[in-house]
Order: sequence, then C-alpha cells, then structure tokens
Amino acid sequence: MRIPILISRAAAAALLTLPLAAAAEEDNPYAPLPPAEGVETVASHCAACHSARTFVHMRQGRDWWDDTIDRMKRDHGMWDIDTETREEVLDYLEANLGPETD
Repeated sequence: MRIPILISRAAAAALLTLPLAAAAEEDNPYAPLPPAEGVETVASHCAACHSARTFVHMRQGRDWWDDTIDRMKRDHGMWDIDTETREEVLDYLEANLGPETD
C-alpha cells in the first residue's frame, strides 16, 4: 500500500506549490513569459493573438523564431513590424526561449 501514500504526498506537494505559482504570476504580469528586457514587446506582438503558453516551451534558436515571424505574417495575417522591433523580439526569444544548454 505504498503507492497511495506516495500519490497523496505528491498531491499534497503539488497543492502547496500553487500559492507560489500564483504569487510569481502576480509579480510578473507577462507570465509565463520570463521577465527580461523585451518582454513587453513580445507580449504585445506575439501574445496579442495567442497565449504565450502556446510557445514558451518551444525552446528554438533565433533563425527558427525569425522564420516563425515570417510564417505568422504570411499565413496568419500578422502585421508588419519594423526592423528594430523585430530585432528586440528576436533578442528576447533567443535569450529567454532559446535552446536550453546544459
């Protein structure tokens, strides 16, 4: 009967972390986007059409994100963004949502 005990302990641990997650989101109005330079721009351009939860887990490189912006414009009617704004978005995505390194 160890499995029910382990499950109940895991459930209790998960419940105890909920207030921490809620507090973290209150401190970061752009959550789940990591707070960093450029987060407001990414939120206003990327999360304007879909939840950031749809892409924060993707962990791709700068070229992939750049191609994704082109695809969003071509296939989904995303508005044009100027070069400076695009670079800010790409800098943020590369630094904060790029491939994880060990």
